[in-house]
Amino acid sequence: MDAHFRDTPLETNAPAKLAMLDVFRHSNKDGAPTRTVLAYAHRLRKLPDFLQQLEMESNGKNVSDAPGGLIAPTAPVVWGSVGTLGQHSFHQLLHQGMRDSSIEFVAALNAGAGDKGRGRALLANAFAQAEGLLAGRSRDAAEKELLAKGVAPDKAKGQAIHMNMEGGRGSTTILLNDLSPASVGALIALYEHRTFAAGILWGINPFDQWGVELGKVLAEQLDKAIAGEDPGQRDPSTLRLVSRARKTQG
Repeated sequence: MDAHFRDTPLETNAPAKLAMLDVFRHSNKDGAPTRTVLAYAHRLRKLPDFLQQLEMESNGKNVSDAPGGLIAPTAPVVWGSVGTLGQHSFHQLLHQGMRDSSIEFVAALNAGAGDKGRGRALLANAFAQAEGLLAGRSRDAAEKELLAKGVAPDKAKGQAIHMNMEGGRGSTTILLNDLSPASVGALIALYEHRTFAAGILWGINPFDQWGVELGKVLAEQLDKAIAGEDPGQRDPSTLRLVSRARKTQG
């Protein structure tokens, strides 16, 4: 993946293309503020957590290295879960909610860990979610489905309103051949190079994290304040929290 990113022309360079997609999808006026990562393999369950640290800590910036400053918002809020768990929690919002998010599926051809039936089911669910987001379901189609199941016509007409999904919600699918160390390593490198390339396009430095540093400095001061030292000049809310904590920690 390192050699691919370094040597491949932009039109077929996977990290660069994903970075350009990020800038296009998340930086324009009507862009999506978040990206949902859905890993359809239990062994990739920590991938969304890793990407939160990688992308938001690297590219969550409001200062540019380039003259003139930033021209658009940078990194999206990255969140997600194992896909099969997300289907029973937040996928409802992805299909019918009024908040926009770009959506990224990550699956592997051998995700069943030796169980071919389970692996097939994982792939089928990942592909089905992507297809459903794109295709949607019209009110007429929903009504016909209900009628075919024997639902009374009046009830079918009323229920079909709630089953309507507009569709047109595109997504990206990253499909691995397997979950070997080499494949997972390439996946991690893909995301790292993507993050770097997006930072370059946004004109920011992905390699400093001054927002994180500020919190660490303030935490050192407040640790001493909770222990009983003078808290100094702080906002009233923080002073009240310190006072409350001193009662049990000071």
